Amino acid sequence: MSEGDWYYEAVRFVQERGLLNGYGSGNFAPNARLSRAQLTQILFNKEGRPGVDYLPDFSDVAGEA
Repeated sequence: MSEGDWYYEAVRFVQERGLLNGYGSGNFAPNARLSRAQLTQILFNKEGRPGVDYLPDFSDVAGEA
């Protein structure tokens, strides 16, 4: 990622606030689709990673997934 990339400021914003860390090794994919799991992680991070004492239930996802 370089400062000239169109997504540079957005990536810097979310990374500095601990909302996203990318795909590892500082790699981001701004043109990739955002999965529900990724959005859930972003919202969880935004709330300060609160303690959770229950298992989430997604009726459209198999229990072993």
